[in-house]
Amino acid sequence: MILTSIKLHPFAGTSNKDVAFAPGLNVIHGPNEAGKSTLVDAIRVVLFESVKNRKPYWETNLMRFVPLQGGDNFQVSLDFSIKSENYELTKKFGAEDSMKLVLPGGQTIVDP
Repeated sequence: MILTSIKLHPFAGTSNKDVAFAPGLNVIHGPNEAGKSTLVDAIRVVLFESVKNRKPYWETNLMRFVPLQGGDNFQVSLDFSIKSENYELTKKFGAEDSMKLVLPGGQTIVDP
């Protein structure tokens, strides 16, 4: 799997942030509070967290990603490729949980 871009809209301390990854090795660096850990957390959340979590799990593990500006939802979209075929995975958490995976042929899977 090769990550090509990620969109945080909103996520934790960011309202909207798009990051494109270059071909090859990408290094995330910057000063404290620049958003490095937030970017890594967003990748982990979109790849490994279920959108169907019970309240105790939500409060313990996911509540910290609710945007600082308020609201009750956060969303992450990840574009990636496998064997030169492009995919887009979007997960929305909060009051309206949802998951969408767009396959190379344009088909969409929405079952979490």
